[in-house]
Amino acid sequence: MTSLVLPVGKAATFRQIKRSDLIEAGRILGLARASVERELERMLAVILAKADGLIDEIDSGFDKECADLPDIDVARRYFVGESRVLRAIRNIVLAEMCERLLSKA
Repeated sequence: MTSLVLPVGKAATFRQIKRSDLIEAGRILGLARASVERELERMLAVILAKADGLIDEIDSGFDKECADLPDIDVARRYFVGESRVLRAIRNIVLAEMCERLLSKA
């Protein structure tokens, strides 16, 4: 696992980051716990929907962006691969992180 350049609370890797680590990072930055909690809740409430919207926007833009390419089939295969990567990031990385950060344990 690759270490974070700077630790976040007690977390040294992305996978280790918990809610308490973000609260501690906020404290170090001089932020009130209530402010950190409020902003974290606000972001967690929308991040997955925002990611879905971004992916949908990218998907819907394919025909417009690639209409003039000489080999649309090659472009489509490339685009489908990138779309799968984006969906994997949303459905695995972001979903796991949101679940971990929603936990107040």
